[in-house]
Amino acid sequence: MKLWALVAIALLTGGFHEASAQPPTPIPSNETRSLDEIQFVFDRAKSSFYAMYLRALRENKQLAGKVVLSITIAPAGHVSEAHIVSSELGDSELEAKIISKVRSLNFGAKNVPEFTHPNYPIKFESPA
Repeated sequence: MKLWALVAIALLTGGFHEASAQPPTPIPSNETRSLDEIQFVFDRAKSSFYAMYLRALRENKQLAGKVVLSITIAPAGHVSEAHIVSSELGDSELEAKIISKVRSLNFGAKNVPEFTHPNYPIKFESPA
């Protein structure tokens, strides 16, 4: 191989490395999922959450309040972990349905590390 080709390969791959040398460590990314991206996905699913709430509201006319969720989103976009941090609803069946729906959300694949939003609020209020 010609010397200029070796130099070009070395420049493209980050330098000359011996066969036994450790591979270069990846540069950490400061990129993450934005709150706007997360809100966009939740907004798309808003009608599903509201329909669940309305069905539960038929059984309990006083049902209202805020649910705070902790969600972890994998780089592939699926929710790898979701649980309720706090809830004012007092309806474990509805809360289980909310968690099930959150786990089904897909935020789209993105080249970022796993991301946890520790306190995502959803407010449920009965229609006026």
